[in-house]
Amino acid sequence: MARPTKGKLSFEQIAEHFGVTAQAVGRWSKAGCPLDSVEAVTQWREALEKRADDLKAAKTRKTRLECERLAVMVQRERGELILRSEVYETGLRNGSMLSAEIWAACADLPAQLVGLPDENAVRVILEKRLNLVLKNFKARLMAK
Repeated sequence: MARPTKGKLSFEQIAEHFGVTAQAVGRWSKAGCPLDSVEAVTQWREALEKRADDLKAAKTRKTRLECERLAVMVQRERGELILRSEVYETGLRNGSMLSAEIWAACADLPAQLVGLPDENAVRVILEKRLNLVLKNFKARLMAK
């Protein structure tokens, strides 16, 4: 095993300070650990631990995101979730149908309202027609 050059601490000195074997210090040295001082070794080990913690956190986050992705896929397969584009298209289609019903009511109501004696009679006819429009619309929504 290679020993440190002049001006550096020995593997044994570092091993004794940290309570590890000289072979462990040799592995640290090969991994880039500076052997100049106990403080330099301490800083290197702390940085190594931080990188390990960062890697562990990244792996944990990745695993959590993969689980969330799988949960969404399962919910889609069960029919519990639908695509935003499907919601948008369905909304447009339903809005178009409701609009067509309202325009149809506007077209046939004037003939029914001509000659009615008062405002109450007009209101009754309008309410009946609009309730029919809403009833038909709800029926179409529930049929899907």
